[in-house]
This record gives sequence, structure tokens and C-alpha cells, in this order.
Amino acid sequence: MKIAPISRELQRRAIPARLIHTGQHFDENMSDVFFRDLGMPAPDVRLGAGGGTQAQQTAAVLVGIEAELLRARPALVVVVGDVTSTVAAALAAAKLGVPVVHVEAGLRSRDWTMPEEINRVLCDRLSDLLLTPSPDARDNLLGEGIAAERIVFVGNVMIDSLHYAVARPTDVLARLQLGPRAYAVATIHRPSSVDTPAALRATLDALAAVAAASDALPGWAATPPRQRGECLRRAFELMTERAEPLARLMVLENGKALRDARAEISYAAEFFRWYAEEGVRNLGSLSVAPAGGNRIMVQHQPVGVSVLITPWNFPAAMATRKIGPALAAGCTVVLKPAKETPLTALAVAQILAEAGVPGGVVNVLPTTHPGALTSAMLADPRVRKLSFTGSTEVGRLLLKTAADTVTNCSMELGGNAPFLVFGDADIDAAIEGALVAKMRNGGEACTAANRFYVHESAADEFSARLAERLSGLCVGPGLEDGVDLGPLVNEDTRSKVASLVESAVKDGSRVLTGGRAPERRGYFYQPTVLDDVPPDAGILGEEIFGPVAPIVRFADTAQAISLANSTEYGLVSYVYSGDLRRALQVAEALESGMVGINRGVVSDPAAPFGGVKQSGLGREGAHEGLLEFTETKYIAVDW
Repeated sequence: MKIAPISRELQRRAIPARLIHTGQHFDENMSDVFFRDLGMPAPDVRLGAGGGTQAQQTAAVLVGIEAELLRARPALVVVVGDVTSTVAAALAAAKLGVPVVHVEAGLRSRDWTMPEEINRVLCDRLSDLLLTPSPDARDNLLGEGIAAERIVFVGNVMIDSLHYAVARPTDVLARLQLGPRAYAVATIHRPSSVDTPAALRATLDALAAVAAASDALPGWAATPPRQRGECLRRAFELMTERAEPLARLMVLENGKALRDARAEISYAAEFFRWYAEEGVRNLGSLSVAPAGGNRIMVQHQPVGVSVLITPWNFPAAMATRKIGPALAAGCTVVLKPAKETPLTALAVAQILAEAGVPGGVVNVLPTTHPGALTSAMLADPRVRKLSFTGSTEVGRLLLKTAADTVTNCSMELGGNAPFLVFGDADIDAAIEGALVAKMRNGGEACTAANRFYVHESAADEFSARLAERLSGLCVGPGLEDGVDLGPLVNEDTRSKVASLVESAVKDGSRVLTGGRAPERRGYFYQPTVLDDVPPDAGILGEEIFGPVAPIVRFADTAQAISLANSTEYGLVSYVYSGDLRRALQVAEALESGMVGINRGVVSDPAAPFGGVKQSGLGREGAHEGLLEFTETKYIAVDW
């Protein structure tokens, strides 16, 4: 059968049509040849043909189709092609309340196949009329329980299907009992790699969560700050009441010692209390312009839908440290927890719901396909903020992705914290501080002391006493009584720690205690002290993320500062000295966002947490944390 050009058919029937092509692997010339061969005009819109990963292209297609259909407001949507495009278009059509015609429904082939679960949803729930390309495809649909009156056999896989659906729209419209001037929209996609069902579900879940957050944003942003604060205050109270079961849940998820988990729950809850109080202090300013002719008014408004990505090592505290200021500022959020610790994040979300936070304001998306999910969210123009805590490597990738939509980003990335002990330091205090700075959370913390620089006059005593204390720690399952150090999170982490220690020994370091994994089940590693570590040893350039303390000796203050700053990271530093003047001078010279003087813990909800260099962008906690989720608006006023 010879096909009349689609454009001429549509003009003759006075039915406007808009053609959207989502051929991800076509360049523009190939795309035009493809449509010309089908007797069709060049597409009005091309989606997903740009660069980036498959996940990024898929996300661009999903977001672009919905945006295009919402802009066009068609009365009929014709979907043709692979699972990504057809599902996206059908979901957008459902949102618009218009019928869907699915071309090539029921198709099964080795080269072009749709996951059964997705196909069933598309055919049974989202499509009003199904055009089948073969008797086998028709039988497949009948076998899935699709009513016969919803199925039309139109022949050839691509050519006759498209001709029937687009070039002969009156037949389709008559079957759907629509008027003859309906607006027809076709989405076309050539065969290419099909996303796995799990990755596709992650992408669709991401867009659904963003939509929920976007829908809830106007109401939550308009909620009085005091009312938002009361929700956070109630969340603090509920979290405090449930501290023990939450701590035990956390131990089961990531293995930390129960005492560390209890401390984290207390710390995590404090972010809700702090921002319950801080949210009412989102103060602007009013001043007279220098020329005196007008006033300068400054406001801080909610930035909008915010994507929050948190790590496994502090699954409660990293969630509340982001959710608290976001909600206080009037933003809605989508939280993606680490795949190792989804249950803690879901428990926090449940507490917020019970505290009175409306539906859609806080959305939690656990996933084993973080790439597809995150790419989909960052490609959505409704997302205006990304707050990420994790490795510098992943942070770099996210910044590149966020650049495409110029999304506002806060990054709390890796650390390589130096711990400086000067000759006049109180060694008792320095040992206690080192135990906290190194062994908090088993060393699996971005703030963990990673490199110990000790003045040569104090190094022998410090090394021996630290080794003695670490060797006395009880290693075991986190829920057992008396355990000081639980297992590392997984085998990869333990292997990395073991490899770094072996490398340090080859570089000339001496093992004073530990230095191996115990012979027992689980991802355990013995608390380890390495002495006489060469200043250029490889272990000093890595974030260890384990219970290992490498000790380097230094001769003077200038050398200590130089060694401490010889890293791409700059999150936190620790300084122990009996001379406060020197300690403050050293603190100012250290290239890090935070410095602890004669103390091994710096984290506090009321303090601005964050780093410099490649340890991140922005600050969390304090008033600065609230401002991270706002946009500054300047209003010029005359009076």
C-alpha cells in the first residue's frame, strides 16, 4: 500500500498534528531520512538525541515528552515505539485526561521487546485503543485479557501502523467517539537499547516524586514559618521518644556500634529542633540606597523542589541535616538514601508524617539504580536544588549533570582530616580527642582524623599510648553489649582498608597494633596504629574510611602546616596545643572549612558545617544551612 504524505493527509482533513521524535541514537540527518522514507514530515520536536549517558538521555525524553504534551494540550495522544517514550507519553496523557492510542501493541520480538510488567500496565491501564502490527501481537493482547473491541489489527509493524494512526485519524477518532478536529500527537522511537524494568521503574518513580513535591510546594511555601517550625519541633520529640528502636534499626542496616547509633539519633533529632527555631528567623533586610533615591529590600524565598542525596554512614543525621532546613525554608524535598540504609530514611519520613508534615512535602525514594533515578530528577526543570553528601568522585559527576539545568547545588564531599599534636599539647587530652576523631563511627566518617602529624618531641609517647588505647577496644557485632567497634559496611570497604595498610607497611610504616582483619565472620578490621609513616606514603592521600591511624612526625610549625595542607581535600582539621595563640594562628593557616582546637568533635547543628577545595560547596547547619535552601530576591522600592 502506498502511503500518502502525512502532512498532506493532515492538511486535507484539517486536523493539526504535532510529531515528537525521541530517537536517542539518531542524529538529525538520519532522523529526517527515516521519516521521509515513511512518507512523513520531519518532526516538530526532537528529544533525547543529545549527549550524556543512557540514563541522562532517558530522563531527558521522559521530562521532555511530558513538558511538550502539557504545552500542546492535545485531545488525542498516539504512542509508537519503545517503553520509555510510550510510557512517558501515556502517563502525560493520563494527567491531561485525554485518550491514548498505542501503536504496535502486543509486539514481541528479539530485537524490540517491552518488559512484561510495563507492557501490561501500558496496554491494560493507560491505552484506550491498541493498534496491533500482526495476528500474533493481537493474540498476545487477547491472552493478557485485553477486550477485543479495544484492539485493531493494522498490518505492517511500522508503516501501516503509523499510516492508520496518524494519516487516517478520523477512523481512530470515530472509534474513540471524538470530534473530527481533535489534536493528534505522535511520539516516535526507533528500536534501540531498552531500559531494564527496574531502571525504568526508578526513573518513573523519580518523576512521580518530583511531581508530588512540585504539587505540594505552593501550599507548603505559603504555610506560616511558625507552623512549619511546630512540625519540626514535633518531629524532634517523636525522634527522641523512639531513639532506641531507631538506633537498633541503624545498627542492623550499617553495622555501627549501638553506642554510636544512639549518639547519632540524638544528634540527628537536634537538627529538627534547631530548624524548628531557626525557620522563624528567615530575615531579610531594608536599607537606603547610597544615592538616597530609593530603598533596597532583600528577601529570602524558598528555592523550590529539592533533591537530597544522603550516604550510608550517618543515615539519620545526614537526612535530618538536609530535611530540617529545607522544610524550615518552605521547600519540598525528594530524599534518595543510600541503598545500604533505606529503612532509617523511611523511618524518619514516617516521623515527619506523624508530626503533621503534609503529603508530598517529603518523598523518599530508595533504589538500587541511583544513576537512572538521579539523572531523571536532575533533568526535570521543576527541581531547583541538589544537596548531596558523599564522595568527591560522585560529587563531580553530579555537578556536571546539574550544570545542564543550572541547578543550585550544595556539596558535602570527602575529607582527609589532619590531626596536629604539638610538643606543648596535653597528651591526655590529645589521646582522648584522637579516640573520638578517629574512632567515631568506626572511622567511617568524612570528619574522621585521617592523618596524624605529631611533633617529634611527643611522637613516641603519643603513638604508644594511642596504640594501647585502640588495642583495648572491643570489636564485634554492633548490638552486642560492650562493643566499641562494629564491622565495616561491606567487603569492598574492608578490602580497601586492608590494601591501604599493606601499602603503608611496604612504604616503611611500623604496625604498633592491629594491621589485619580478625578471623571471624563479618566485615571486621582491627583498630590499627601505624608509626613512622613516611610523609609521602600513599595512605596519606586517601580517605581511609576505617579504624586506621597513620602517624607522621614533624619538626616545626611550618612543616606541620605544609603537610596538613598537602591534599586536595579541605573539610576539617584538628589542632592540639597548650598555646592558644599558636593554635589560633595554625587554625587560620589550615586550608579547611572547620578546625577543632583541643577537641575531637566539631559537628554541631548550630555551627556551619562544610569544607573548602574539593571537600564541597556550601554549608549545612547553623543559619547558613537555612540560607542554602533559599533564593535571594532584591526589590527596589521608592518612598
